[in-house]
Amino acid sequence: MGGSTWAWWLRAAAAVAAAAGLARAETGDERLAEAFDAALMSMFDDGTVQRIIYDNAVVGFSQVVDCMGDFQYPDTSNVTGVLARILRNKAVVLGSRTNYSSTGYGSYFDPPYGASPEIEEEVFRRIGEHYGTEVKVTYNLSFPSADAVMVAVRDGVVDASTSNYGQGGFFSGNLRRSVVLRQSCSTMGEHVHMYSTVASGITSKEDLNAKIAQVNKISQAKLGAVGTGTFQAVQQLFIDAVVVSFLNDGPALAALKADSSFLAIALYTLTTDDLSAGGIVRYPVDYIIPRSTFFRREVRPEDKVANISEVAEYKTGNTQLAEIYNAALIWLISLGQYNSIFSSYNITFLSLGDCVVKESAYPVPEVPKGTLQKVLEDKVLHIGITKVDSYPFCVVDDDTPPSGALPELERAIATWISRQYSQTTPILVEYTKFDNSDEVLTALEKGEIDVTTNFMLVGGYFEGDPRQQFFQGSCINTAVYLILYVNATSKITTVTQLEQYLSAHVNDGFKIGADSKFAKVATLVFGKWAEVEIYGSGVQLYAALKSDPETLAVIPDAVTNVPPWAVQLAGEMTVPTCAYMRTETVYSCGDEEVDTALGEECETTGVGCTSDCKCKAYYKPTPTPGSSCMLACGDGSLDDNEECDRTTGCGEDCICMRNYEAHNGVCDKHGSNYSVVGIVVGSVVGFVFILILVTVIVALVIVIHFVLRRKFIADGVKEMRFAMFRARR
Repeated sequence: MGGSTWAWWLRAAAAVAAAAGLARAETGDERLAEAFDAALMSMFDDGTVQRIIYDNAVVGFSQVVDCMGDFQYPDTSNVTGVLARILRNKAVVLGSRTNYSSTGYGSYFDPPYGASPEIEEEVFRRIGEHYGTEVKVTYNLSFPSADAVMVAVRDGVVDASTSNYGQGGFFSGNLRRSVVLRQSCSTMGEHVHMYSTVASGITSKEDLNAKIAQVNKISQAKLGAVGTGTFQAVQQLFIDAVVVSFLNDGPALAALKADSSFLAIALYTLTTDDLSAGGIVRYPVDYIIPRSTFFRREVRPEDKVANISEVAEYKTGNTQLAEIYNAALIWLISLGQYNSIFSSYNITFLSLGDCVVKESAYPVPEVPKGTLQKVLEDKVLHIGITKVDSYPFCVVDDDTPPSGALPELERAIATWISRQYSQTTPILVEYTKFDNSDEVLTALEKGEIDVTTNFMLVGGYFEGDPRQQFFQGSCINTAVYLILYVNATSKITTVTQLEQYLSAHVNDGFKIGADSKFAKVATLVFGKWAEVEIYGSGVQLYAALKSDPETLAVIPDAVTNVPPWAVQLAGEMTVPTCAYMRTETVYSCGDEEVDTALGEECETTGVGCTSDCKCKAYYKPTPTPGSSCMLACGDGSLDDNEECDRTTGCGEDCICMRNYEAHNGVCDKHGSNYSVVGIVVGSVVGFVFILILVTVIVALVIVIHFVLRRKFIADGVKEMRFAMFRARR
């Protein structure tokens, strides 16, 4: 009884663990994120996102172009994990803070309303429509903070977050959202605005900085911010002030009015009426927070190997290089060197908050390996760069070293990295020049360079897929505005209308003119709809706009010297750039995902699984791959290493018990069959032997009888003769 109970519990534990393994295998579903991005990009292409933004009177919106091109839904044959379940159940669960509210952007009460919920509803409507079903958006609004939402996403409590979370935020201390989780394409970019009272006399970022310096001579300057992302952004922008966090606009505005120690507060939105009635002034601070939906992160199968010895050295240590590269960038920002570099080139400083300044969250690797180790040993950082003339950002030709603000920033990053490892000789930057971005990324993939230039567009493509899916990008180091102008006679008045018109007239030969600085950006953004003409001067650009009816809009180098007959389109696009590094190649066994393509049968945390992700003896893989193996013994079928299964004389390990022997899947007692045969054979043989013996004895008796009889008769005759002889005498 005890042995049977033990076996039953072991089988039950294996089944439970296998089910848990399936749940873990479902998390980190890249397919859901890909479908979300495909639907979202189609909404940008046809102007749906922009219409939702304008219908909800969202103030300070900017379209952050961190995704470009033709995003595709996963093929039906590749619909797995969370996406498969969502389509099967016709429902998705998104997580949000309890009673979170931001005027216009979105309010997550029950039911939610505003721009973000409308975007989410339409995204999943399109996903359902693409796969021939419907998907209802449901919300889990039980979370007390943004931190709790991110933890719920990571742990699979919800399928994804809502779409209004800042890309640059953190959770659970120093965990960066965009590193631990997988973010979608940006749903919207929010200009951070500061609000001060009219009485304070503060009307600009410059005024606020001066006031902070003045107050700090006596006490400590104090600012306020609503929301986690905004709070962290204000900390980055105004490092000399104490920042107080508020959950909603109302309490923050009340504090600003009632407490004169608050110099300014970063709010989401106030209408013009609110401003004039409340004695409040609003001003921008050149900072945009890109907002996204967050999903669980998944490592691509092609970035895994079954044996770590198979990994080329240059494919390791890349996450370390990304960590220290980002740490250098963040420290240069916080120390003011970043601002100084851009100011020296007269570049208007614009920050995109995908990496908030929080130095402790950007560690310096203690034991360098792979790519980072090689950089430190060689004291050279190999950077791939394209030939471009985009002064003052970057100028690269065949004959001279790269120049401009971004190459100078890269050299400052290399120097900072040297200092972290106490190297007396600074790391040199060596550039390898290429004709186009694809050549740069190909060289990166092959290990011919360590990192790309930081003037790579975040939203670009590589081999037909988004760059972010192949490589890991650094923190965004700069962002440029795409400001478009049209002829005053044009009926197109907004960027959204321009996109809609171009998408409806793809084959009509319309063109977009662009200054050479924006050649790549313009091609990526508008190239799918129209031909992009590149011009070397503003004079040529505006001449084409005026004389060529097919040139619908132009992107100038600056907003100065604009002719009176050209008008700026309402709305703007913000295009970010970054550096790219290789993704880390990881050892697949032990990552809690069963990679059957690499020969894995289970995961090390599962029941019955070995350290190399193979099922132990007397175990076998579950029908659907999971972290645990199932007991092969006891399933009723004869497997390898088994002598028996659920038969008389069969042990708990499917080996025949003592005094039993295995024969054709069953266990028999030692000699049991031979005894029967022996008895039968012995009986027959014995009977025959006895019969023969009896026959022999009988024959012998008869023979003896006859012999004795003859002897008796002979003796009698002899005696009688002797008697007769004597009588005669």
